[in-house]
Amino acid sequence: MTAAPTAGGVVTSGVGVAGVGVGLLGMFGPVRVVHVGWLLP
Repeated sequence: MTAAPTAGGVVTSGVGVAGVGVGLLGMFGPVRVVHVGWLLP
């Protein structure tokens, strides 16, 4: 009985981590491009 809740928790944690990673990429991706644009002539 404990396998199902544990699997659900692992899946939820994985989705949370993936969401955070996508959020960070979404935030820092454009910023990095802007910084590169500023550095290049």
